[in-house]
Amino acid sequence: MSPKKTSAIDEAINALLDWRARNELTQREAADVLSAGYFHITYNSLRSWEAGYRRPAAYTAKILLRFLRDHPHVQKRTLRG
Repeated sequence: MSPKKTSAIDEAINALLDWRARNELTQREAADVLSAGYFHITYNSLRSWEAGYRRPAAYTAKILLRFLRDHPHVQKRTLRG
């Protein structure tokens, strides 16, 4: 049996989970950081993606992956206050 190929969408969600854990961000904080970095996402969308209730469009997943790769580490002071 051949290994299942991971889609760009699955890769983006996994990268988002890893990025959030690495930066010790809550879902709400992560949504704020992403939005401040010109990747507009709502807390509800992020939560739904991570829970598997919804999935981003393929082009959105590619943009998200690029953002996460370009910004592997963020500081909480990046958050809007």
